[in-house]
Amino acid sequence: MLTFSTVRRGMWLSHGALLLSALLALALADIGYAARVILAAVAAAPLLLAVPGLRRRQRTTYQWMSVALVIYVGAAAVEVVATLGASVFSGIALFSALAELVLLLQLIREPPARPAAPPE
Repeated sequence: MLTFSTVRRGMWLSHGALLLSALLALALADIGYAARVILAAVAAAPLLLAVPGLRRRQRTTYQWMSVALVIYVGAAAVEVVATLGASVFSGIALFSALAELVLLLQLIREPPARPAAPPE
């Protein structure tokens, strides 16, 4: 069984890899500059908005990010199939989103930390 700290480290690694690969995939896309900037902002916004909640270990952030990651997995899977696997960054985004989804589901299952007992 993986420890809580190992799962959190893996979650942060996959979160960063997903953010970076999604931005790089959009930066190299064959669309206009304005569309690339708008799509990159839309793709990065949920990932960046989740950082404070992930740092504070908020269960609600874990929950809504799990729902958002399903969208990232679907979008990356469609991109990988549409480009016949030629887009390396889309493949990395797909793997990272799947890894983060599994790790977040594991973090959701962890029991909440108990507050420390008051000193007597």
